[in-house]
Amino acid sequence: MMPGMRDFKLASLAVAPPGIRPKVDEIKDDEIRKVAARYIESVEMVVGVAQFPIMAFRAGDNTRQCEDQAMLKVVNELLPERSLTVTEIAEVKEQFDKLLPPLVKSIARSPAASEMLSQVGANNLTNFVNRYIHPSMRLGIEGWLCSILVNGWTVFESLAGNLWEKAINVHPVCLSELSGKYPNRITALAKDRKKEDKQEQKQKQQKKDDAKDSSVAGEGKTILLSDIHKQTRGCYDLSACMGTLLRKSVSFTTLDGIREAYSRAFSEHSEKVDRALAAREIDMLKALRNLIVHKSGHADDEYHRERKGLNQLPLLAPDEKLVVDGEDVYRFVYPVLKRCSELIHAVDGWIATHRQLESQKKERDGKDDDAD
Repeated sequence: MMPGMRDFKLASLAVAPPGIRPKVDEIKDDEIRKVAARYIESVEMVVGVAQFPIMAFRAGDNTRQCEDQAMLKVVNELLPERSLTVTEIAEVKEQFDKLLPPLVKSIARSPAASEMLSQVGANNLTNFVNRYIHPSMRLGIEGWLCSILVNGWTVFESLAGNLWEKAINVHPVCLSELSGKYPNRITALAKDRKKEDKQEQKQKQQKKDDAKDSSVAGEGKTILLSDIHKQTRGCYDLSACMGTLLRKSVSFTTLDGIREAYSRAFSEHSEKVDRALAAREIDMLKALRNLIVHKSGHADDEYHRERKGLNQLPLLAPDEKLVVDGEDVYRFVYPVLKRCSELIHAVDGWIATHRQLESQKKERDGKDDDAD
């Protein structure tokens, strides 16, 4: 690569990995399915933003190929020295219109060809940026890549809040109690405190909870009558809106807040939920997002603290600016989107399992009543 040129590694963005979208047909609850559908829309936007410049160059390559073939068919040369006649121009356009649709269809039928052309488009975009754009304009490419990282975090944050709210709305029994005894359960799992005895960890947390004047869970369950009146439109039926009311008392703007909210609501049988939210990929994306949004990408003490135990994050000297490429977007954004899909299925599975358990309990209680 020539001096001054930079490999943005955009070919990494040519194809999104599998697993970033939940399998909607496998989701049992109708309301959770709606949340999943909205989430998929957000994912498509992230992927679309990541791939649009590449696809634009890819489309340009396809167009140029068909234009060349049309010129050869009509005037038998690519760059004629004379001006084309009106008739020849019309014939070239007619040939072009015949050539392009079959080419597009043939590419669509071949995933391998589509991927190859996308990678060619990525390479052409990189060459264009390096060769024909003023170096200062390359900041636009870096800003585009950073925006994908930030948008990826926003998708996670939004899903976490919407899914939590909807889950409690559709299954207020157990979830709305926010009865999880260890609000730092998922955060502790994320930090992977294997050396600390689990029982000792629980005892420490219990002492902290007991030392508080009033538990956060109790505070979280305080709901204003005015909010109930507004949400229920004066009928005071809370059976389908507990999540919406409780959401006001929970913070979904920080990762610790998100993990605490789920730790409190999903107080039992929560292994799959915990595993999805405790993923280290989420911590890494959070660190990069915060660095970009709050520090313009310049490494500070907080970033260095975050990087301890997250050594896959870029190693930066104090005040060194983060430099992002396509590979960074691929390895930091898409794994979090996969965890989002896992979380959706985990919450839906939790609701389905608990509904079944409650149904079985009612059936047993009915038999006991009959026996009496």
